[in-house]
Amino acid sequence: FTVTTGGPSPCDENVITENTVWEDVVSGDAIDYVIDCEISVQNDALLTIEPGVIIAFEGNLAGIFTSDGGGLNAVGTQADPIVFRGTSDSKGIWTGVYFGSDHPENRLEHVMVMHAGRSASGQSGETGAVQLSRSGESEAAIVECTIVNNAGYGLFITDKCALRAFSNNIITNNSDA
Repeated sequence: FTVTTGGPSPCDENVITENTVWEDVVSGDAIDYVIDCEISVQNDALLTIEPGVIIAFEGNLAGIFTSDGGGLNAVGTQADPIVFRGTSDSKGIWTGVYFGSDHPENRLEHVMVMHAGRSASGQSGETGAVQLSRSGESEAAIVECTIVNNAGYGLFITDKCALRAFSNNIITNNSDA
C-alpha cells in the first residue's frame, strides 16, 4: 500500500501537538491513509478524523495514541462510517486505538475497528483493539461502533477510567472477551 493523498504521510509528523484534521481524500471504499507508525496526539491538541475516512494500519507501532491532554475525535455517520483496519485481515497486525487522556472531545462514533490488538499499554500490558488506560486519567465516548476481528480484547478499560457515553456498539469475534 502507499499513501493515496499524494501529499506527505501522516507518519512524517507523527507527534501531533496542534489541532489537526484528516479528511476523506479518496471517495468510496478506497484507503485514504496508510499508517505504519505510532501517531501520538499530545499537548491538548485534537486529531479530528472526518466521516468516510478509511485508514489502513500495519506494524508493531502502528496506531493512534492520546496522552498529555491530547484528544481523538473520530465521528462518522451511519452512511459514512470511519474505518480503522489492518493492511491485511490478520488479527493483531496493528496496535489499535489507545486513549491515555481525558480530552473532552475523545470520541469514537460510527467507527469500525478491525485487525488490531497488540499490547499498547505499559500500564496494563494487556492486548486490545481499543484501550482506555493511564492510571485513571483516561476518558472517552464510544457510540455506534463495531470492534471486530481483533487480537486480544475488543475493548480494554483499566480501573478508574471513564466512558462518558457507551451505547449501541458491536464488539465481537475478538480473541479475548
